[in-house]
Amino acid sequence: MTDTIRLWITLQDNVNCFIDSSKALKLKEKENSGIRQLLERKEGLFRMKMMGKRVNYSARSVISPDPYINTNEVGVPMYVAKTLTFPESVNEYNVEKLRRLVSNGAYKWPGANFIEENGVKIALDTRNETQRKALAKMLMHNYRNKVVYRHLTSGDVLLFNRQPTLHKASIMSHIARVLPKENTIRNHYANCKTYNADFDGDEMNLHLLQNHLARAEAYTISNTANQYISSTTGKPLRGLIQDSVISAFFLTNRGTFLTKDEYQQLVYMATWNVIAQSAHAKIIILKPAILKPKPMWTGKQVISSIIKTIVGSHNEALLEENLGLNMTSKAKVKLGDLSKKKIKIEDRHSKTIVEKEVFDYAAAQESDLIIRDNELLQGIVDSNQIGSAEFGIVHSFYELYGGQMTETLITCIARVMTCYLQLHGFTCSMDDLVMTEKFNLERRNLFENALRAGVGAAAKFAGLPDAIIPEEMDLNNRPFFELDSKGKYNSKVTQREADLNYISPNNEIVQGLRKKLILESKQPIFSF
Repeated sequence: MTDTIRLWITLQDNVNCFIDSSKALKLKEKENSGIRQLLERKEGLFRMKMMGKRVNYSARSVISPDPYINTNEVGVPMYVAKTLTFPESVNEYNVEKLRRLVSNGAYKWPGANFIEENGVKIALDTRNETQRKALAKMLMHNYRNKVVYRHLTSGDVLLFNRQPTLHKASIMSHIARVLPKENTIRNHYANCKTYNADFDGDEMNLHLLQNHLARAEAYTISNTANQYISSTTGKPLRGLIQDSVISAFFLTNRGTFLTKDEYQQLVYMATWNVIAQSAHAKIIILKPAILKPKPMWTGKQVISSIIKTIVGSHNEALLEENLGLNMTSKAKVKLGDLSKKKIKIEDRHSKTIVEKEVFDYAAAQESDLIIRDNELLQGIVDSNQIGSAEFGIVHSFYELYGGQMTETLITCIARVMTCYLQLHGFTCSMDDLVMTEKFNLERRNLFENALRAGVGAAAKFAGLPDAIIPEEMDLNNRPFFELDSKGKYNSKVTQREADLNYISPNNEIVQGLRKKLILESKQPIFSF
């Protein structure tokens, strides 16, 4: 009977080890891997082999912000561009380009790393310039069986991914822009919410697609323009943040006026890429809002010119009257922040100049945004309009004109806001960080009232409704440190005497709480 029990225990232990080796009775057997150890953790079957696995033709690095690239682009470091390769089949149409790449070799960008012929690879990093030129001249010989593994170049499409990949838009295709002097992957601000990314050390992955079918799908299906709307909720995923929103508030404020040079410079900075890509595109310049004594344009007209230029670059017929965007929306900024205005007036009695706060009815209307026929007439542009918010300017533009034009709009607005912030300036000094005496007093009163209410509730619970609650309460309960003759702190610390301000055994309310809780629970709750 004893042997049977022993064998039964051994069998049970072996089964436990097979399922989970951490339950083994012997220390040596715990080092083996059971089914649980094969599945769990990052090195397990699910996370390492099924949910995600190591692949070739990929890169990973820290991401950094870059507001000057397009929102559908990703900045690629030169080291990555020289390492990732695309297999380009040799034919009579691309042979001249491939010859130049082969002549450059593996260390000069743009170049090539290998030539493959009939399944045999020739490494170019071990060949000198004369040998590479000879190989380049022989590319058309048996060209149907030759493949050149060229460097990644600007314009290639990449899959850009941040883990954990929790939804479809966590991996999108971006157009590569090789940045020779950079060492990190550059990402646009507009894509931060989509990837749930920030720039405090986050790392992201790049995958260079290896055939033209995959590239065609990346250019047309998984591209960023088609991922503006969430597939689950229908809400916008992409939008501008931080500096762009601050600059947009300053630019579209009611009191912002620009000279001709400033207005044209801002519009050109935003739209130069648009007119460069289209032969018939032209920048739309509006008439000045003020004619005399000097022609002046408003910041709202900059936004209007950008919208009209983008729409006209795709189809001039869309610029016809009443075919543009017409919408009304609410700004996120509060009405009181816009309507308060300080003016200086002369006091009748004292005959001195005093500052008085008045209500500005015209400025109060700026919380309501109005666009008629692609022209911004009224309102402040903030995160409700250009951020990832519903029914703003960008969202409405997307519903009317589609994803491709919306992506161009986000890129143009981001550029003009970055440029204007350099002209306007936005700083934060020590005065903005130091708490004012008035607010500090209000904050302290809130703390004292909350503490006083807590002490009163504790007294009522302990059956002492008439307990003394001090009017002035010390919130810190910190000990005194005494300085010696040399100006250093003594090793001995003089503690404050326990009074009504502190939770101590001598406090009447604490004593009442202690007695009540001990009587109810029959065991001590507080120990001092």
